[in-house]
Amino acid sequence: MRDNPEATHPEITVLIVAHNEEKSIRACLRAIDEQDYPMERVEVVLVDDRSTDRTIERAEQLDLDYLRMVSQEKPQGNLTTRQSALDLGFAAARGEIVLLANVNGGVPHDWIRELTGHLSYRDGAVAGPVIFAGRRRFIAGLRSVDSLWQYTLFRWGHRNGWSTGLFCGNLAVWREAWVRIGGFASSGFSLNEDVALAQALTRVGYSLRYLTVPVVQHPVRESLLDTLGRVRRRAMISTPALSVIMFSVVLTNWFLFIMAMVFGGIWMFWLAIRYGFGVSLLAASFSQYRTYQALNWIWIYEPFMMILMPLIRLSNIFRPFWNWSGINYRRHGPVGVSCHSSREDPG
Repeated sequence: MRDNPEATHPEITVLIVAHNEEKSIRACLRAIDEQDYPMERVEVVLVDDRSTDRTIERAEQLDLDYLRMVSQEKPQGNLTTRQSALDLGFAAARGEIVLLANVNGGVPHDWIRELTGHLSYRDGAVAGPVIFAGRRRFIAGLRSVDSLWQYTLFRWGHRNGWSTGLFCGNLAVWREAWVRIGGFASSGFSLNEDVALAQALTRVGYSLRYLTVPVVQHPVRESLLDTLGRVRRRAMISTPALSVIMFSVVLTNWFLFIMAMVFGGIWMFWLAIRYGFGVSLLAASFSQYRTYQALNWIWIYEPFMMILMPLIRLSNIFRPFWNWSGINYRRHGPVGVSCHSSREDPG
């Protein structure tokens, strides 16, 4: 007897937020259309976040009968434009499970099946890792290492009862769970919607599940300066546990480096041991994600972060605001609209 498709394949909503993504939207929708999942059980909700280009026109050209559009003229309340757009998308969603995809990311053909297949009723959400690729290989490599390391810390922290986060660029959420937490309208303003969502779900008793696959790949198009801006924002609003870990790592490395430069001898030995341990830990952690290209950059990650993190901390003191899609934000809320329109950070 053939399985009941309604029992084996729950109704799915793929939620996509787009701001001036005319170059990416068609490829994103095609990747969804090619999923190894019954598409009669899938809808795509595209939230147009104040686009001024041909994003909607390019999406409509594909003539997908399961595509629905929602427009956001301005953020609701005191929320970020990303939080507000996600709330609008969830309100429009009809599926039992809502999958979040970044508009300029590439999802594998089994993305829907893998995420939904591991989502139990005890889970509020299921997340997967995110990596980066592009012609700027140095930036893509470092961002991939940083993303996988952060994701690994999220997994480890959640298992040990720490405050943790999710990646909204590779995520499946029960719509019922979103309704129960009241969306971002209830949790309030946060520059890091990944962390805010994870905390809201765990606060009402849901568990989180972190998978090693599927891996979603995002393109890197920005300059090194733009990348530093993303790191600067995340350093200011990271979870306390993650901040303590990263600060301890950087502080330990600087202590050993200074002692080795001043006294040499045994301190050079301990610096080498510490460096080797860090590289080995990253290699062991990342091998489970089957993203072997990221392994090419683990050797430079900690030295790079030693230089970057102190600069980031100083920058956040003297310039404590960020720009998303033409709106400037400080830690506690928006501060105005600018003429610059940057991409959303997928996480």
